[in-house]
Amino acid sequence: MSYGVDAGEKWCFLVGLYPTENKTINCQMQLFFTEKRQQQLLEGYAGCFADIPVSDNSAYKNNLFCFCEKKAAETVQKLHFMEIGNPAPNQ
Repeated sequence: MSYGVDAGEKWCFLVGLYPTENKTINCQMQLFFTEKRQQQLLEGYAGCFADIPVSDNSAYKNNLFCFCEKKAAETVQKLHFMEIGNPAPNQ
């Protein structure tokens, strides 16, 4: 359904939807780290990457992955913000 890559082209995500026997639609998301070829599977339907400065005086930016989670057995949807990659030094 959708695909995204971070600004450094080290992280990417892929979203897929699939129908169930109950005629509902479930979603799966794969977050992938290209340098180490590691993946994390999530139950989500939308995502994006963002670079957020640590402070006003810092040139360092945290790399965030934001996604909407919808688990198959639940009606609740959640918005997650995850720091990915290396955290800021001394933070």
